[in-house]
Amino acid sequence: MRNRWIKSLALAALVGLGAVDAKANFTTFKPPPANEASQMDILSHSYGVNFHKVGDDYYAGAVTAKRVDDNMTYTGPMSINDGHIGDATDQSWCGGSFQVKALAAFSYNTQELGCFDSHGYHSILDVTGYGYNATGEATHNMNGATFDWARTGDSGTQSSLKSMNSDGRDHMVTFEIEGLKDQTSPMWVMFWEDLDLTSNLPIKRSWADYNDLAVQITKCDNVAAVPLPPAAYAGLATLGGMLLVRSRKQLATLMA
Repeated sequence: MRNRWIKSLALAALVGLGAVDAKANFTTFKPPPANEASQMDILSHSYGVNFHKVGDDYYAGAVTAKRVDDNMTYTGPMSINDGHIGDATDQSWCGGSFQVKALAAFSYNTQELGCFDSHGYHSILDVTGYGYNATGEATHNMNGATFDWARTGDSGTQSSLKSMNSDGRDHMVTFEIEGLKDQTSPMWVMFWEDLDLTSNLPIKRSWADYNDLAVQITKCDNVAAVPLPPAAYAGLATLGGMLLVRSRKQLATLMA
C-alpha cells in the first residue's frame, strides 16, 4: 500500500530541484445537522465497517478512505482506472468505462450526476430518494477523455472544477477507498455540496456539509469484485477534458 508521507518527501525533493511545485490542501467542510449523516457515517454504513478519523482520512483496520487533494499547484487529470491520491486533484478526471452508484443523498433537492468534456455535457445518473434510501446506478464510458464532474438539480449546477462554479468555491470532496476484500482497482467516493455560497441575509443558503449527494465510482471490471456488505443493502441502492476554455454559457444553459 502506498505511503503518502514517502510520496510527499519525494515531491518535496522534486520541488527543491525545481522540477515541480505540488503544494496541496483540502477543502474544509462543516458537520451536518443532527438528523443527517457525516462523510464518516456514510462511508461506515456503505462498507459495513467502523471508520475512525485520523487527520483528513478514515481508517477501519485494513480498509482506508483517504482524501484526494482538492488543490495542488501542479496537477493534471486524475485517472479513474489507475489513479491514486497524490497523483492529481479531484477537479479534472480521465478514464474509460466506469460504474456509478448512489450511496446517500441528505438533501431534498433533485440530484443528477453528469460530466463535461470537450463535446459538452453528458448526463450519467439520476438519483431518487433521501438519506440511505437514495437509489441510482449507471455505467458510462468516457473512452479515455479528460472531463470534470457535474451535479445538477433544482438547486443549480456545480462542477468538480472549482473555477467553473458561480460562487468560485469547491463543491466536491473525494476519498479513495482501499483494502476492501478482492478489490482490484481504485474506488472513489465523492461527496457533493448542492448549494451555492451566498451571503444574502437573513438566510445564508449554504450549509457546506458536503453530504447532499454521495456516489461511488469504480472501474467496471472492479464492480463485481467489491460487493457491498449484506448489512448495507437494506439501506442502499446501488447507484474528456472538459473544454478548458469553455464559456460559462454552457453552465448557465444547464442551470436555467
